[in-house]
This record gives sequence, structure tokens and C-alpha cells, in this order.
Amino acid sequence: MGLLDFINSVLLGPGLTAAVFFSGMVMAAALRPFRLLRPARLRRIFSSRGDGEGLHPAKALCVALAGTLGVGNIAGVASAITLGGAGAVFWMWVSALFAMVIKYAETILAVGRRRRGSDRFHGGAFFYISDLGTRAPGAAAKLFALLCLASSLTIGGSIQTNAASACLESRFGLDTRICALIFGIGALAVITGGLNRIAWFTSAAIPLMSAAYTIISLYIVLTNLSLLPGILREIFEGALGQRAFSGGIAGFLTSRALRLGVTRGIVSNEAGCGTAPIAHASSDVSKPAAQGILGIAEVFIDTVVLCSLTAFVVLIARARGAVLPEDGMGAALTAFGEFLPFAGIFMSAAVTVFAFGTMVCWFYYGSECLRFLTGRTQKLYAAVYCVSAVLGAFAPERLLWGLSDLTISAMTALNIFCVLMWLPWLKRETDSYLRPES
Repeated sequence: MGLLDFINSVLLGPGLTAAVFFSGMVMAAALRPFRLLRPARLRRIFSSRGDGEGLHPAKALCVALAGTLGVGNIAGVASAITLGGAGAVFWMWVSALFAMVIKYAETILAVGRRRRGSDRFHGGAFFYISDLGTRAPGAAAKLFALLCLASSLTIGGSIQTNAASACLESRFGLDTRICALIFGIGALAVITGGLNRIAWFTSAAIPLMSAAYTIISLYIVLTNLSLLPGILREIFEGALGQRAFSGGIAGFLTSRALRLGVTRGIVSNEAGCGTAPIAHASSDVSKPAAQGILGIAEVFIDTVVLCSLTAFVVLIARARGAVLPEDGMGAALTAFGEFLPFAGIFMSAAVTVFAFGTMVCWFYYGSECLRFLTGRTQKLYAAVYCVSAVLGAFAPERLLWGLSDLTISAMTALNIFCVLMWLPWLKRETDSYLRPES
């Protein structure tokens, strides 16, 4: 654990933070993607269909959201606050702004460089990395696929089962072994139906639970508005105060609030790590930039809305004197329990749905990585994935998050570098999409 913490905090932390900020600024200046955000354009994307060989754009968005709206929105945000302080929330917001631009760019690339299979479209970072040509990008694409495959077994399976099982055990006294086994069998029932069954589940469950979570969280925030000014002051002082900058640039980049805010934000919205574009590539849109707009919406829903609401509830509970445990899920459960008599039932339902959605989505990511590496679908992977998810319920939470931070950080650094190399193509694609309306 000591070595893992050292690698994440000292070696990858500053580099990842600098990469996200720098690449986000460069892409924002070159692409200016926010000019695409018009209600009429969004309505056209949702109402039209492309060539009919992929998922509807909204279903592809729901699959991607299933991968992002997981335990990271609840336990990950609460953990960032308990470990890095309120300032982590500010850096989560800042990283989300750049993450929208990065998600837009990588989504366009995934759709534009995807492959047409016998049944549907297949796409992801591994394809546009390998399309850079020469031997080095080919090796880099395989490395990315291997890292993503490893991530699918941690953030995709084990962390979700671990958090959901702990939540159900603490609130209802359910045996962890039973909970983990139910999760594994349930996931197997969904993922064996392929992408269509995964899309059916996510498009039905994710919007409903997201709306419920938003309404409940907003109720807590609005009934405690008097505490909000002090909480906002705590967030900004924790992020921009003298302690954050006391060590100069090096101290700024390695500050705990900054590192945890950025890494937990990326773990939650997946921007830059190249995973969500795998889901977006399955869309039947004819113009890549159209799906890129939905990539922006994905980050907004995940981080600006849901992660922020979780953060406010946790900070409000703490301001009211609640003593929060150090583990992320325990802190979130305690915070919501301060305001809701049915907090145990509601949070258990939210965690279960979000975690299960993330599980089935990340299986799809892992299976696409295996398909890229081996050239065919590996049916054995479904069993391996579910077994690892069940066993993950008994692994230390800190170890799972550490491994997840490591693989996600490495994927993000590799992916962002390759996306920047596609910048001229991305600019041409964005301008081409805008031309008919100019």
C-alpha cells in the first residue's frame, strides 16, 4: 500500500493534473466545442437516426452514463472530501470544465475512427491510437487495452460490488457473501445478453435513479441554504488558500485537495481515460461531432450535477456537527442519514442501481478491449469478470481505490497524449459539423 500511495500521489498525481489542465486548455482554444451547445441541435440529435446499424444516440449516452454514474459519484466524492478536504470539490469542478472538452474530443475520435463489425459498430481509444500509424502507436494501443482491461476488474467490478455490499450489510445486516453473489449472478444475466441488453437496462434504470438522487439531494441542500455560504467559503479557501500554494508550483500540483479532486473527478466522469468513448462509438449518428455534444452532456450530468450534490450533502452534514467516518461510503451514508429517516433504504437503492449499471457497462468496455487484443469475443471473460467482482467485495477498499487510481491515471496520460496528436483532424471535423448552419 505504501508503494501504491507513493506512485499515485508523487509520480502520477502531478503529471495527471498537469496533463488534464494543459490538454483541456489546448483543446478548448482549438476546438471551441461549447459553441455547439444549442437546444435545437440537441433536439435534432435525439430525434434523428443515422444508418440504423448502431444504438440510438440517447441509448449510447445512457450506456456511457452507466459507466460514469457509479460509486465514484457517492463514495468517491465523499472520500475525496474526508481525505483531501473541502478544497477537493473546487478542483473537481475545474477538472470537469476541462473534462467536457476532452470528452468531446475523444468521443468524436471514437465515432470517427470506429470499425463496422458484422453486427454493429466497434470503437474506442485503442482504434484511434493505433490509427496514428507506425509500430509505437500499435504497441501503445495494446497497452491501453490492457490497462482498460485491468481497470474493468477494479473500478468496473470489484469497487462497485465492494461498496454496494458494504452499504447493504451496514444498513440491513445482509451477509456480504450473499450480496456479492447476487451482484455477480445478476451481472452475468445482463452481460450475457450483449450490448442490446446492457443498453436496455441502463436506459431504463439510470435516468430514473439519477432523477431520484437529484431530487432528494436538492431537497437537503434547499432546506439548509443558510449553511451554503459558509460551505462555499470552505471549498474555495481549501482550494485556493495559502496552504494550497505554500509550496509553490510543486506544492500546488501535489496538494492533496487538488490531486484527489482531479483523480476522483476523472474516476467519476472518465473524461480523458478513453473508456466512455467505447460506448459512444456504438451510436448510429452519421456525424461524429453530434455524439461529441452528448459527451459534454455526460460530464455535466455526472460531475457538475450529481457529484456536486453529493459533495454539498456531505459538507452540510459536517457543518451541522455530524462526525463522518473516513471511508467514503460510510461518510456518504452518515451524511444522508442526518436528514432522511429513510436514508438507508434510499442510499442502498441508489448505490445498488449505480453500482450495478457501472458493472455491466465496464464489462462491455473490457470485452471490447479483449476483442481488440485477440480479434474475437472471449466468452470466458464474462465468468472471470463476475467472479472477480464477487471476490472484490472482500478486498480492502483503500487497496481497490489505489489500484483504480493507478490504472485510470496511466490510461488518461496515454490517451490524452494521443488525442492531442489528432487535434488538426478534430478541428476539421468540428468546423465541418458547424458549416451547414454558419
